[in-house]
Amino acid sequence: MLGLGTRLQVLQSEAVRQITRYSDIDLAEPGKSKCVYYIILDDQNSSLEFLSSLFFAFLFIKLVRYADSTPEGRCKVPVNIVLDEMNNIGVIPDFSRRLSTIRSRSLQVLMCCQNLPQIQNRYPNNLWAELLGNADTQLMLGCTDDVSADFFSSRSGDMTVEVNSTQTVRQSIALAQIIPQYRYTEGLGRRRLLTPDEVLRLPNDELLIIIRGQKVLRAKKFDYTSHPYAKGCVKVSIQDYRPARMDAPPQAEVMATVAQPAREPDTPSPAQAPPAPVIPPMVPAAKRKPTLYETARPPEDF
Repeated sequence: MLGLGTRLQVLQSEAVRQITRYSDIDLAEPGKSKCVYYIILDDQNSSLEFLSSLFFAFLFIKLVRYADSTPEGRCKVPVNIVLDEMNNIGVIPDFSRRLSTIRSRSLQVLMCCQNLPQIQNRYPNNLWAELLGNADTQLMLGCTDDVSADFFSSRSGDMTVEVNSTQTVRQSIALAQIIPQYRYTEGLGRRRLLTPDEVLRLPNDELLIIIRGQKVLRAKKFDYTSHPYAKGCVKVSIQDYRPARMDAPPQAEVMATVAQPAREPDTPSPAQAPPAPVIPPMVPAAKRKPTLYETARPPEDF
């Protein structure tokens, strides 16, 4: 009981109770119409990681069920799930199995992490290898650790190189032999296309693209600010976003009233008194669901 109370202690937070008390988020809506769900997490507090992992676990369940219910067997609107800073989300249950079966249902997942050891520590026992094996496209924007460098170096493949060597045979200089002897050899060798050292020294404006069935591609990065249409973009913070439903007035409460029947002037005897009228049950009021906070900015104690 002590261990159970310790695990449930996080549910005593008012912010957590407000999130888990009501079900006002339609997890299947992204597969029906175009919309965006933002999940704001605290990257300095890991005690609430179970909420984010629980959200994504049920998100996969709801979207897969909706896709299976359609005649085409896929979502009407393709869903892109962007897991930025994946190490801060927490461990998603059965993530490797779901990742290998959701592509046919028009569900795509983008996993972003700082380095390979982050995935290895959170998905041990070769589960991290299953996650990477289900990713048909891998991008290496840069790394500073040997594990990631060696992994992408091995993914770059091997190449054939020409090996030339010259050997000088030193002998004692005699009067009859002053010119030394040389040996020249040619051959073919093999090396990795990109060594781990070359991966670590990759310039900041370049990246590696690995696509299943294709050779590795070394390309230039393209920042969105360099696009001509970027001038029309306005930089805003997601914390300043306020849904329209927060400003909508609350719905009026609907109450059912029952009128009492009028009594006759001559009141009959108790034996002949009419039966008491049956009052139908009261209809509950259609109250507006309370929100977690007035704006999209989390409270201070969240």
